This record gives sequence, structure tokens and C-alpha cells, in this order.
Amino acid sequence: MQLHWIWYAMLKGISCQRKRQLLEIFRSPDALFLAQKKDLEQVQGIKREEIPVLMNKDLTEASQIRIRCKERGIGILALADSGYPDTLRMLEDAPMVLYYMGQLPDWEGMPAIAMVGTRNATAHGLRIAHLFGAQAAACGGIVVSGGAKGIDGEALEGACRQGGTCIAVMAGGLDRWYPKENTPLFTEILQRGCLISEYPPGIGNAKWNFLQRNRLISGISQAVLVVEAPAKSGAMNTAQWAADQGKELYAVPGNVDGTHCQGSNQLLKEGCKLAFSAWDILEEFVPRYSGSVQDNREKVNRPPFAPEPVQPEKKRENPAQKDKKPIDNEGKSTYSVLNNDLPDLTPEEKDLVLLLTKEPVSVDSIVERAQIPTAKAMTILTMLTMKGIAKNHPGRRISLK
Repeated sequence: MQLHWIWYAMLKGISCQRKRQLLEIFRSPDALFLAQKKDLEQVQGIKREEIPVLMNKDLTEASQIRIRCKERGIGILALADSGYPDTLRMLEDAPMVLYYMGQLPDWEGMPAIAMVGTRNATAHGLRIAHLFGAQAAACGGIVVSGGAKGIDGEALEGACRQGGTCIAVMAGGLDRWYPKENTPLFTEILQRGCLISEYPPGIGNAKWNFLQRNRLISGISQAVLVVEAPAKSGAMNTAQWAADQGKELYAVPGNVDGTHCQGSNQLLKEGCKLAFSAWDILEEFVPRYSGSVQDNREKVNRPPFAPEPVQPEKKRENPAQKDKKPIDNEGKSTYSVLNNDLPDLTPEEKDLVLLLTKEPVSVDSIVERAQIPTAKAMTILTMLTMKGIAKNHPGRRISLK
């Protein structure tokens, strides 16, 4: 009975994990609701302090929640319902009830990828988040995030612009959208996915709720990507939840001189997987979702605020060089040999370009030959791809474009 699920979810003093354990004994909230004090006292494993909590049989609050949900167009998912995401259901601290607005996605037919990061993102971070969100949508993934300003919102925006499926996990009741400035985005998400929360209507966005919400972002996802994150941030909290839940964790390399990327760069230093594109994540799920996941990065619309790649100026033809012999083994020549007119690159970018060829090579080999910190080398390679100088290939390989 749905009312009993809401009642059980709202009981104070018993954690989600403990409620899950009690369900293994009583099988359903219906049985728990009907159980009398003497019944509870006879069950091995019931704690004495839990009995008064479970003896609260008042359904007034649960009834009011159900009425408010119906009035506001909010759906209710109990843990045992078929629409409840299996990736979340299997966790020990899964919420007893989820509330949602919009259209539930095909949890079994598409992989869900969480994309998180700082609210105070750089322009580069925003571009990457938008691009990765669009790529994930084009390649057959569901984009999940928290809906905050900065990286979270931009990833969802990119997926929406690409016509993909999006999920925003909220930290309060779905009648209190936060932040308010993202209302247009949330409205668009309702047409392409859904808003989800474990909190019923009327619950505000308290600080503690955000930390609890983060476990749902990673919980409903198969993998988590951190784009830009300071050492102490909500995104790093989500990364910790992902690690604890056994989810695949990825990060985008960032500026080694800035505090806004200290956390995400530290994840890479500790062995987190590196992502040059959303396909680096989604290609891992091809065996399981072969019917829906495929490399469609070429169909992605560029972020509207992303600058066009700088193109080298064409050199005027020198008559004296008309009879110059063609370069031998051009396929293996470096960029500097093939085109001496480099775009406006930094000295470090130019040094790394010299290590690239037209033939794809291992990213790890480039990093090793660069003889600079790994995070810094990854950042430079990312910038070269964004500037249109380099191109990523399957199997963590890279070449000149």
C-alpha cells in the first residue's frame, strides 16, 4: 500500500539503511504498520529504542503528502515499484520512496552518467560540461546531475540541447525548485526526462540535504564524471559516494595552477579514470547496451559560447619552393614539420605538439615522454583537442587532427 510506504519513509529516528534491514524481516511496510508492540518485542534484532518509533501509526502526514503530490503532478515511487531504478535499489541506504516530475527514463535500456562539478566554474569548465553533456546524449546515455549553477546545470543544458534524456536530482521537495534561476532548465528537463527527490513536497533545501542528495546522483548512475571540483566541494562528496558504491569514476584534467580543479586533479593522481570526451565513458557500456550506445560525437552541436578553433594562416606560395620534394613518411611527421604556422599556442602546448603525429599514439606514452606532471600533461592535451590541433581516438589514443 503506497500510503504505508510514505509513512515508513517519513519515520524519524531510523536511518534508510536500518529501514532496509527491517524490511528484510517484515517483508513490507504494510506488515510493519500492522505489527503491534508485542509482535515487535518478539522479533529478534529489533532494537528497544526502535519500538516506540514503529508504534507511531499516524497516517496523517503520509495522507497529506500524497494529496500534495497529486495536486502538484508529482509521482511517487516506492522501493518495490518497477519504475524505481535498479542501480539505486540495490544500495543499502536506498530511499524507501522517491518523488518525481516528468517522464521516467528507460533505466534498463540506457546507461546513466552523472556529471558534477563546482558552481564557480571557469569558462573552460562550462564549455567542457556542456560539450560532454551533449556528447553523452548523442551517444545514447542519460545525463544525471544536481541541477546547480555551474558545471551541473551546464551538463544538463548540453544534453537538453542535443535532445537527450536528463535527470536532475533535487535536494528538497519538488514544489521548491532550487536554484530559482535554473527554472527554465528544469522546465525543459520535464520534457526530456525528470526531476527526482527523496524529499516530499514542502521540504526545503537544507545544507544537509545536499550531501544526502549526492548519494542519489551517483546511486542512480553507472558512472560519475567530475569536470571541475575544488578539494572540498559537493562534487568531491559525490565522488566519494561513487567510490563507496563501487561506481566507475572519471575526471577531466584541469588547470594545475587553479584551486577550482584541485579536487578533480587529485582524483586523477589517485588513479581515477581520465575522460577526454563522454565517449571515453560510454564506450565501456557498449557490450551491455549495444542497441542504444554508439559513438555519435560527430553529431554534437558545439556549445554556443565555445570559440571556434584557431586556424593557421595559409602561407603565401614561394616560387622558389615549387620544386621542393614532398616530405617522406608524411603520416609520421610531426605537426611542426607539416605546418610551421602554429596557431597561438603556449610554449608548453607547442612542446607537447612536437610529440604528436598524424598516426594515433597512446596517451600514456605521450604523458611519459612529456616529462612533466601527469595532470598538467593531460590538461595540455585537452586544450589541444579543444583548439582543433589534436584528435582523440578509441583506446585512449591521440593524434594530430
